Parts: sequence; C-alpha cells; structure tokens
Amino acid sequence: MPDSLVDRLRGKYAMGPHLPNGKPEFGWRQFEAPTIQHEAAAEIERLRDILMGIEIMTATGAGLDPKETIDIHLLAAEGRSDDPHAWRADPAAIARLRVVLRQAGE
Repeated sequence: MPDSLVDRLRGKYAMGPHLPNGKPEFGWRQFEAPTIQHEAAAEIERLRDILMGIEIMTATGAGLDPKETIDIHLLAAEGRSDDPHAWRADPAAIARLRVVLRQAGE
C-alpha cells in the first residue's frame, strides 16, 4: 500500500518502491510532525469515514426515493475523488444530504 496523504501528514514516509506485498522495499521512515498536521490527518480520516458511511447508507436507499439515493450516492463518491473539481453536485442533493445525515445521527 503506497503511503497516503494521511501518513505523510503524520510524518510517515515509505523508503524505496513498494513491493508486491504492499510494503516499501526499505521500510518506513518516521519524522516528528507538528501537532496541526496530526489534527489535519485525523480530520481527513473522520471526513473520509463519513463519506464512506454515506455511500453505504445510500446503497440500500432506505428512506430515499430513487433519484435522491443516486444523487446522494454520487455526491459522496465525488467527495472521495482525487479530482479537486469533482464537487459538481446539485445543491438540492446537498441539502437533502444534510437532512439525511441529521436524521441518521438521531
């Protein structure tokens, strides 16, 4: 598994190319990272978990009509995209997503 942005924010870097088993050839190198970077890494993981939860929740379509299900599902998928311009979702879908998340948290 290549080192991720979250790993790098925490000061963990792969040394050398990654082998077929996913480990870096020469192991990992750890550097002391500032607290703010650890906080940013934790926030990225938290938001990633929320997006994955939304995708799972919308996969069943529970409580949503078919159009809302696909709109919210695609919105969550766009949020995990590597493309920084991926957020092109319909504002109505975003508003519905907020309602669904609020209800899910109750």
